[in-house]
Amino acid sequence: LGPSVLGNIPGYMTYIFPPSSIVTLNVVANWGLILFMFMVGLELDPGLLKSDWKRSITVSASGLITPFCLGLLSSLAIYRTIVDQSKVSYASFILFVGVAMSITAFPVLARILTETKLITTRLGSLAMSAAAVDDVTAWCLLALVVALARASNPLHFLYTVLALVAFIVFALFVLGPLLKRVARYGNSREGMDFNMVVFIL
Repeated sequence: LGPSVLGNIPGYMTYIFPPSSIVTLNVVANWGLILFMFMVGLELDPGLLKSDWKRSITVSASGLITPFCLGLLSSLAIYRTIVDQSKVSYASFILFVGVAMSITAFPVLARILTETKLITTRLGSLAMSAAAVDDVTAWCLLALVVALARASNPLHFLYTVLALVAFIVFALFVLGPLLKRVARYGNSREGMDFNMVVFIL
């Protein structure tokens, strides 16, 4: 339900969650999500992910394109009836809705697979890898759409695109190899100690 229903009750959100507690709750929630996704990553079998990468991309593409097209269609009616057309451009709105509909609730999927004990099976690995590809693609597209909507001139949009590309290059060629070295160092010591786990997180 959340703010969609309960948030419409006068005074409910401010009474249950005072404004002074929101920052602390967000920090705790984000740390809990990070720890949970870290544990999910420990349970996944990288061998299954590599062996089914073609199938994962196929499943991810179908799971990305279908909701994207449905989001484009539904945004046509929403834009004409609800949106203030003087503040939001038509192209930016339909692209935003299409991409937003394509994003997978990755932590929710991981939790469902963990509770049903499917996370270590081939089906669970396929679902997780497909959702990961889907999420990475959709979030990159969403960043581009938001940058396009907020850009006051083409240089701002170009700056955002270059920053996104730089972050991806850094993650693949700097951060990835660094974490692999840390993991190998931990394996050579017959397990990781607490400080190393904190460093990885």
